[in-house]
Amino acid sequence: MFKEKFSDFLSFGVEMLLHGGDDLTESLRRSVSLRAFWVPFFLGLGLLLTFTARPAQSDNNEALFAQAGARIAATLGDASKCKSEGLLRVGVWPFDPRDIPVSGASASRIYGAFLSGLLDDAPACLGVIDVSGVGITLELLNKAGAFRSASTDTKAEIEENLRSVDFYVAGTIREQGGTPFAEFKAIARDSGQIVANVGPVDIPSDLAGGSCSDGALSVDVAMNRFAGNMRDAAHKMTHLVVDGGYYADTNGKTPFSFYLEDLMVSHLTQKFNETLSGRTLSVQKLHMMDSGNLINSRGMDINPLQMEDDLVLTRVAGQTEGVFRLKFRYWICEDAVRTVATLTGNDGEAHAWIENIRLDTTPDGLALTPPKPTEVRDWGPDGAFTFQMTSQRGQSPTYRPGEKFETLFRLSRDAWLFCFYTDSEGETIQLLPNPFQITQSAPNFYQGGKLHLFPDKDRLPQPDPFDLTINGNTYGIESFRCYATSRDIRADLPAALRGTSLDPIEPKYAARLKEIFQSLEGASISTASMTVTVIE
Repeated sequence: MFKEKFSDFLSFGVEMLLHGGDDLTESLRRSVSLRAFWVPFFLGLGLLLTFTARPAQSDNNEALFAQAGARIAATLGDASKCKSEGLLRVGVWPFDPRDIPVSGASASRIYGAFLSGLLDDAPACLGVIDVSGVGITLELLNKAGAFRSASTDTKAEIEENLRSVDFYVAGTIREQGGTPFAEFKAIARDSGQIVANVGPVDIPSDLAGGSCSDGALSVDVAMNRFAGNMRDAAHKMTHLVVDGGYYADTNGKTPFSFYLEDLMVSHLTQKFNETLSGRTLSVQKLHMMDSGNLINSRGMDINPLQMEDDLVLTRVAGQTEGVFRLKFRYWICEDAVRTVATLTGNDGEAHAWIENIRLDTTPDGLALTPPKPTEVRDWGPDGAFTFQMTSQRGQSPTYRPGEKFETLFRLSRDAWLFCFYTDSEGETIQLLPNPFQITQSAPNFYQGGKLHLFPDKDRLPQPDPFDLTINGNTYGIESFRCYATSRDIRADLPAALRGTSLDPIEPKYAARLKEIFQSLEGASISTASMTVTVIE
């Protein structure tokens, strides 16, 4: 097959290769809930999901978070047009324990205080739903076998309908300079726009678990504890899929994260091999090799739970049990790093570990932070409809020069995609739509409910006439981000964003992409992204 390189891309981290020749033609996270959605919905099981009971009142230490909930409630009351629209539904997300620098118990206390303040001050026209309670209810039903007689389509319908709230409210916990803080936001579902934002709210020391230096361990002691705890908690594990480690509140990988990853894998392997009776723990580094699992379904209808399984859990060919995925995140504070690691099984079973590690016991010269620019990861719902994105190497893939870049995604509705790639030097180009699709009527239109590959030389009704290949001109942290719109908005965009050029986008547009898309009237917007690490 003939391929031609285009010089437009030689200064970027990816190259576009044009094909020639006539031969070319919402989900619920189980156990650990990251995204779950609520609407009154009969499950066909005699069950109606209802509003959660009000949590117990916060103590004085948690009053700041109750106040944050009250501020969100007041803003939503102003934004909801209660008098004209009647009862509106607000779904409140719990924290994702895999991505925060405090323990799950502390996160639950903060979430409870926030929810209490929100409930106490919510006007009568707002129905507030604790999504974490709904997730627990559905998980118990699932474990009890209530869904075994239901078809995959029925479960998918439940997942999609659970998203139909009017406002999403979510929070995250981050850390800066050794001090953790919480942030909260509310998003209007119909537009995807943020209507309320509260924070940062500093977390008191007792809730944060003390300072990073308190009780910090040497790296060897910490790794031994990690491996021992995980062996006891996930004793059924026979296959380990390594998602990898990330710096703080980004999806960036660093030499230090690769160092910790290798230590975690080696200690886990040693501990589990001691108990596997002659067998060895098999290990697959997801971010370094193509899994080939999900891509076999491209072009087919796929439900959000199937997609979520690939995003959060893992599937290993020929194995249904004993497969766990390892992911961790670390924050620098004082002379230590606070590390949170999670092992998640195929059934959603999750085991978390949190520990402070002394930096003076790790090798000198390891870069602790990724090179700039590095985007802060998205958190909470990010748009008006479900937009899930991954790759055969997971959501944060690692590539070497010469390897092909591909992405897999699913939309809950028909939509038009506008996709951009930002290299490690901060320059941004538009990959979808692009000039090589100029003869196609709607090259960036994708059907909802199906699994799509981009680029896809076998795409119907018109193939993508190009490949994307990582080159060696830039290394480090790069990103791929797409905006999905409910209508074709090309005519409403600045000329520089209509996909007619492969030149770098001017900074005045590249730095404001999200703002530009969300400001468009008459269109619902959702976003999805991947962080790409390019290594030599």
